[in-house]
Amino acid sequence: MQKKFTLFAVFLSFSIISLAQFQKGTVTANISIGDIRNFSIGNKHFDKRNDITFNPGIGYFIKNNWEIGAGFSYRSVHLNDSAHGASYENTRIYQLYIYSNYYFGKGKLKPYLGFQTGWSHAEGRGYYYGQNMFSFNNSDLYYGLSAGLNWNINSRFSLFAEASFIRDSPFNRYGHGRLNLTIGARFFFNRSKKH
Repeated sequence: MQKKFTLFAVFLSFSIISLAQFQKGTVTANISIGDIRNFSIGNKHFDKRNDITFNPGIGYFIKNNWEIGAGFSYRSVHLNDSAHGASYENTRIYQLYIYSNYYFGKGKLKPYLGFQTGWSHAEGRGYYYGQNMFSFNNSDLYYGLSAGLNWNINSRFSLFAEASFIRDSPFNRYGHGRLNLTIGARFFFNRSKKH
């Protein structure tokens, strides 16, 4: 067992310190899911709590380690507290966005910072704590900042985890911010050999 652990530790060390750089001209396809915090953290009073986001996108490295791209996001929120009669929500949110990520370092583990902006459409209905049923159907612009960690498995595939703070348009007086935590995978095409 100790020999297997030692071999694994050596392999992991070489993977982390090996040099890797995202080359200009590389095309990426990515997919992520979230909001992962809601898989494990939630109000125990809810009979049902589903909050998940699905985000496919495509990007292009305009310079080494600098990616721009576009994507689509679908978020579904369903909350139900029938036992206490306190709240109910059923919401769908669609987003079209553009983004830019900049990756740091040359190892297999590459932190990155990002920015995204786009159009968001939300529709749904619900009530909270005995209030009257409400419904909404609106569209707005939004922007967000993100930070993440990319783990290059090989030259064609990586996994990543990302935290982003999304803010509604400053022109929306009801605008608010929210934190999204996602995990996902990236696929690389036409990528030059790493050096």
